[in-house]
Amino acid sequence: MAKKTAKQKAPKAAPRDGTKPGTRSKKAPPADGLTRAAIERANAAGPGAVADLIRGGGAAKGPETKAPAKAKGTKTPATPAAPTKDAPPTAERDPRLPKPGTVLTRAFKNREIKVEVLDAGFRYDGKTWRSLSAIAREVSGTSWNGFLFFNLQTRATKPAATPETM
Repeated sequence: MAKKTAKQKAPKAAPRDGTKPGTRSKKAPPADGLTRAAIERANAAGPGAVADLIRGGGAAKGPETKAPAKAKGTKTPATPAAPTKDAPPTAERDPRLPKPGTVLTRAFKNREIKVEVLDAGFRYDGKTWRSLSAIAREVSGTSWNGFLFFNLQTRATKPAATPETM
């Protein structure tokens, strides 16, 4: 008797969802109503615009319409520039921060770190910083909560486990 030496081929994997690769349907729009185009426009608009888009729901605005064509010789009104990284924050001041002009001091690895609190940000090493966490990361080389690093806040501790809570 002769043995068959031919290798058997493995069956091909079935396409996903029982459809052929070329006939897949497009994905349904996200449930939140945000479209890729709206997110890209928000990204181009500047910092915080995506968050505003998400908070606002995005879907409520609907599709944007084009502005009517302007007549020759008419000027368009100047539009305000998009916010930049150096723009002061528009939210209220954090109540954990000391008054502007206060100098925060912290000893770290035999160095004395001095940070001046400004109206919109902080000054350290001749540069203006947006957050204490960014300064703490620069100083220490690792991620820190800025309020904890400069002892403006204490870490909440969990209560000790008692037999009653176990």
